[in-house]
Amino acid sequence: MANDTLIDLDGWAVVRSPYVCSDKPEEIVNYWPIGMRTKDLTEHYGIPVPAELRYLGDGVYSVETGRPRYCAARVVRLTEGGKTKSIKYEVNPIPCPRVVKGIETRWRNSRWEKYLKSEGWVAA
Repeated sequence: MANDTLIDLDGWAVVRSPYVCSDKPEEIVNYWPIGMRTKDLTEHYGIPVPAELRYLGDGVYSVETGRPRYCAARVVRLTEGGKTKSIKYEVNPIPCPRVVKGIETRWRNSRWEKYLKSEGWVAA
């Protein structure tokens, strides 16, 4: 599973949230606004961009900065909490990995698999 990340998008800090489909070889990426310019976020709040995030629920994310656990957590919140609408949407195909010619492949449970006579379906 891919991680959510705080990134810069045209001068604005946004949450980049990828999701791999289970039924087709595609990654869907949503970009969620937090309502702050990247410059303001880094200068006034000391939150680095880009930064890994951990979802806490209801549109709130903890910024993973590598600080000790006893330090106060830095958090960012989507503009409308859990009801925020995505400002950008991408669909990225996930290509099948290279396999020996003649080996059957399929997309199943969010991953590519190949069929081996000796083992059956295994991760490709």
